[in-house]
Amino acid sequence: MGTGDVFLSPLAVALIPLLCCTALRLCCTVATSSTRFMLTISCMQIRGSVALRASRILTVDEARQRFSRVLHLDFSKAPLPEDFNLRLKHVVENHRAAHQVTTQECPIVLSYQHAGAVAKIALGEKWRVQVCESLLQSLAQSFGQDRVTLKY
Repeated sequence: MGTGDVFLSPLAVALIPLLCCTALRLCCTVATSSTRFMLTISCMQIRGSVALRASRILTVDEARQRFSRVLHLDFSKAPLPEDFNLRLKHVVENHRAAHQVTTQECPIVLSYQHAGAVAKIALGEKWRVQVCESLLQSLAQSFGQDRVTLKY
């Protein structure tokens, strides 16, 4: 064997695809907190080498916009802030979707409790948003992290 050559047992060679796929999944999980998100990954061993293929790569915001179903604001355990309407309008204004409803637009649902009654209120189409990190952060800062949930 030459300098830098490594001998691998047949068991190690058999485990390489599994280890690569596990490491890749771990990297994808970590990547969701940064700028990239990988979707539909397949690993295969061809003639002794490992091949990885991603059929689609999306940014985190693109994945959120594509797969989010509801942006939920939960005020079922706490009262609405006094200036709730103005604060919500201010935060959502820059993230409102275009006039035509598409699959990229996410509805906002508000859970509300008053005098023992609980209701879920879906805001109208004009309040649909394009979900992104800045919107989620602004909502969390305005109303609290525990009140903002994006459902997929």
